[in-house]
Amino acid sequence: MRRQKARETAFLLLYRMDMGGLTMQEAEECVEHRPDPDIWHRAREWVQGVSKHRTRIDAIIARLSPNRDLGRISSTDRNVLRLATFELLYGKDAPAAVIADQAIKLARKYGSPDSNRFVNGILGSIIRENEQITADPNQR
Repeated sequence: MRRQKARETAFLLLYRMDMGGLTMQEAEECVEHRPDPDIWHRAREWVQGVSKHRTRIDAIIARLSPNRDLGRISSTDRNVLRLATFELLYGKDAPAAVIADQAIKLARKYGSPDSNRFVNGILGSIIRENEQITADPNQR
């Protein structure tokens, strides 16, 4: 439950940053009720990680998107995918299925009626690619 709350907090920060062109600090100032310090710390780490690796993350999402244009993906879906992709590529403390499940729940809660299916499709492709790379040492 704590990890889920941290994911939701990180998503909301990323969404605010994306929609408002805000820095992380400016997005944090918009948060009225901060969660407990452990959840807040984890969420901030994820946002910093997404920001650090955003070019690679966005390239992967765009490549796997049906229309290949990141700008045509809703901000909600884009930021759910950014967070989950960061966790899948750089986080090693949760199974891929859990990360995908939590991302789908965020998409269902904040996105359009089709968001959960779209997010599931993109994340499924990322997970399959990661499994292939892990299984084939020549692709590392």
